[in-house]
Amino acid sequence: MDILSNLDFSTAFKFLVPSLKAGLWVVVQATVFGFFLAIILGLFIAIGRISKIKILRGFLLVFLEFIRGTPLLVQLVYVLCSTTFSIYYCTSLESRISI
Repeated sequence: MDILSNLDFSTAFKFLVPSLKAGLWVVVQATVFGFFLAIILGLFIAIGRISKIKILRGFLLVFLEFIRGTPLLVQLVYVLCSTTFSIYYCTSLESRISI
């Protein structure tokens, strides 16, 4: 009972490769988008940190220390929960408004 002799890998590759190529393209797009978003956000934060406005400098200092002080997993859970709640709230709000 050789299980591997009954498997047809060419058929599996024929069906999997297009999906993997599409998934790879999505990963590349998300990486490039995240990279440029991080550069723009980092540039604004860096310019704000050297600003002469004390309130802006203080706010950015607290923001950066908070981001640096919390574990990445906690930040990811917060973003996931807040976006899920926002999407749920917006869609339920839309259904409550009768036009």
